[in-house]
Amino acid sequence: MRRILQRLADHARLRGAHAALVDDRTELDYAALQQAIVTAADALDGKRVALLPDNGCAWAYAMPSPR
Repeated sequence: MRRILQRLADHARLRGAHAALVDDRTELDYAALQQAIVTAADALDGKRVALLPDNGCAWAYAMPSPR
């Protein structure tokens, strides 16, 4: 997992404005994807979760629900 996260961080640094994920409703560049993953990881704080999103960009990162 660390290798994947490091590669994503490298892409965010080198090609931050390039499209990373695109679906019918969302387009995330590498910088936005990196930030979404960091934000979700911080919010989850090591907790285990299960995901059941629709097919799309949400499969690639976890977005916590508002508290």
